[in-house]
Amino acid sequence: MKRSKPAASNQRLWQKKGFWAAVIIFLAVCGGAAWYFFYGPNAALAQSATSTTAAANTTLVKRGDLSVTTSGSGVLEANRTVDLSFSTGGTVAEVQVQLGEMVKKGQVLARLDNASSLEANVVSLQLKLLQAQKDLTDYQQNADVSLAQAYQDWITAKAAYQEAVTVQQRTAYARCSEAVNTRYKTQLDQAASRMNELTVHSMGTDAWIDARNDYDTALTNYTYCTTYTESEKIEAQAAVDVAKTKMDQAESQYNTLKSNSGVDPNQLALGEAAVETVQAQLNQAEEDLKGITLTAPMDGKVVYLASGAGTIVDTAKFISIADVSHPQLTVSVDESDMGQFVLNSSASVIFDALPDQTFHGVVTQVNPALTSSGQYSILKGVLTLDADAVRTVQDLPLGLNASVAIVYKEIKDALIIPVTALKNLNGKGYEVQVVESDGSTRSQEVQIGLQDGTYAEVLDGLKEGDKIVSISGSAASNSSSNQFSDGGMMMPGGGMPPPP
Repeated sequence: MKRSKPAASNQRLWQKKGFWAAVIIFLAVCGGAAWYFFYGPNAALAQSATSTTAAANTTLVKRGDLSVTTSGSGVLEANRTVDLSFSTGGTVAEVQVQLGEMVKKGQVLARLDNASSLEANVVSLQLKLLQAQKDLTDYQQNADVSLAQAYQDWITAKAAYQEAVTVQQRTAYARCSEAVNTRYKTQLDQAASRMNELTVHSMGTDAWIDARNDYDTALTNYTYCTTYTESEKIEAQAAVDVAKTKMDQAESQYNTLKSNSGVDPNQLALGEAAVETVQAQLNQAEEDLKGITLTAPMDGKVVYLASGAGTIVDTAKFISIADVSHPQLTVSVDESDMGQFVLNSSASVIFDALPDQTFHGVVTQVNPALTSSGQYSILKGVLTLDADAVRTVQDLPLGLNASVAIVYKEIKDALIIPVTALKNLNGKGYEVQVVESDGSTRSQEVQIGLQDGTYAEVLDGLKEGDKIVSISGSAASNSSSNQFSDGGMMMPGGGMPPPP
C-alpha cells in the first residue's frame, strides 16, 4: 500500500518560499527608514534644533558688582548698661521710676528707709577718728618726753638688775653675820648636849621633849643663817634673768628713740594704722549712707527694676540703666564662617519684627575666643549700626532678634559672567565656550577672581560684550560635575569660596 504525500498546509513555516520573501522586504524597509532619519530631511531639522538651543543659552560678558557675604544672627543690645544696687540691706522707702522709663543723669531713682541709723554710725566713727588722730599727734609732739622717759626706764632697769645680781651672789655665802652665826652655833651645841643627856636617862619625858624642841629651833636658826635653800637660789637666779631682760629692752627702746628723734617707728606705725582703720570704717559708713539712695549715672532707659516700695532688699542688683542712644547688635556666626567675620566689614540687618526694613552697620568688634551654643561653636562680635538705623531702632525693645549678612569681600564695576558658563579644567583653571559671529563656538581659557554664587569676576581671557554659552536649567545641572567640586564654586587655584 502506497503512502500519500502530506498536504501543503502541514509543511513547516520556514520551508515556505513566501516566508523568506517577507523577511527580506521587512529588512529593506527598516534600513531605508534609518537612512532617511540620519541622512534625510529630519537630520537637517535636528541640527537646526540643536543650533537654536545653543543660541538660546548664550549671554554677553558685562560689567557689574560682586560681593561675598556670610550670614549670622544678631540681638539688639545697648552699647552700655549699668547695674545699680544699694550699699546695704534694708527696706525700700520709695521708688521714683518705672520699668522702661527714660531717666536723666543724677536723677533720684530709689531710697531705703534706714538713714537715721546710718547717720548715727557716721557720727560715731567721726568722733573715733578724731580721737585716733589726736593720739597720734600727741605721740609725735611728745617725742622729747618719750626719749627722756625711755632713758629713765633704762636707768631704773639697770639698778634693778644690779640689785638682783647682788641678791643672787649672796646665796653662795652665809645669810647672817659671823657673830650671829657663832651665837646660833653655840645654842645649837648646847641644845644638842642637853637632848643627848636626857635621851640616855629620860627619853620620852616632858623634859626630853622640851630639850628636843629647843634643839630643833636652834638647828633651824643656825641653818637659816649659814646657808640658802635650793629654791631660794633658783628664785634668785630667775630674778636676775628677768631683770636682765627688762634692762636690755629698756636699753633697746632708749637707743631706738634716740636714733629716731624720740619717735618709736613701731609705735608710730601702730598709731597710723589705728587712724587708717577708723578712716576706712568711716568711709564705708559714708558710702553706706550715700548708697541708700540710687541715682542715675547717665541718661538712659530703666531696663530692670527688682521691686517696689516696702520690700526688703540686700545688696543685689536693684535697677539697671541702659544707654539706648547708640544701640548695637551682638552678632553670632558659625565657626566655619569665622574667616569672613572680620573688623570693619559692612553688614545689612533685618529684624524679625521688621521684616520689610533693612538696616546697615559695620563690624566693630570680633571676640578673640569661640563660645559654645548647644552642639555648635560660634564666634561673637559687635555690629555698630549707622546713624539712620540708630534713629529708627533706638526706641525698639532691647533683645530683638535679627538676621545679619556680613560683606566679606566686595568689588565694583567688575567684568562678570554667570558661573554656569564656567568649566573647571580639573583644578587647573577654567574655560568657557565663546560664540563667534558665524554662530560657531570655540573654547577659551579664562582667569577668574571673586565669585558670589551666581556670577564670577573675569580677570583675563574675555572682554566686555563677548558672547558666551551659558548653561541653564536641567542642562546646567547635568554639567555641574564639570564646573563645581563637592557642590560648591571653585575659587582661583582650586579652593572653595566662602558660602554666600
